Amino acid sequence: MIVVDASVWVGIAIIPDSFRVVSRAWFAAALRDDESFAGPSLVLAEVVSAVARKTGDVAKADAVLRRIDNTPNLTLLPVDVSLAREAARLAAELGLRGADATYVAVAHRLGCPLVTWDAEMVRKTRGTIAAFQPSPPPSPAWSAPGPASFDR
Repeated sequence: MIVVDASVWVGIAIIPDSFRVVSRAWFAAALRDDESFAGPSLVLAEVVSAVARKTGDVAKADAVLRRIDNTPNLTLLPVDVSLAREAARLAAELGLRGADATYVAVAHRLGCPLVTWDAEMVRKTRGTIAAFQPSPPPSPAWSAPGPASFDR
């Protein structure tokens, strides 16, 4: 299981995003490997709002919400008081922003890694969780992610 940060979901979803090709290639490879995914329920609002703001396209944002909802092997944890307290503690201890700390708290609680484009989050969480940035699979065809696309 891998916790997927909003930055990666946005990279998958938005055409002009500079991380699009690598995000999609990473996600397609993870799907092919039957990987399971997780995140806080907050990811829905974060990603949909980013898509709507960056594209100005509410229909695209709604389509992205449906795609996330239909992602195979995805578990979204509710941000209840217990998770919020854990995130607050991690935010204070590690110097993280609030929403970032929520993703870290999910990874910490589930004992799994976090994938994010946020280099600061990767750096600050060393020793607490495993965090990494997406990278394309080692294949010459990685730039053609195929069916993992949100454009279907």
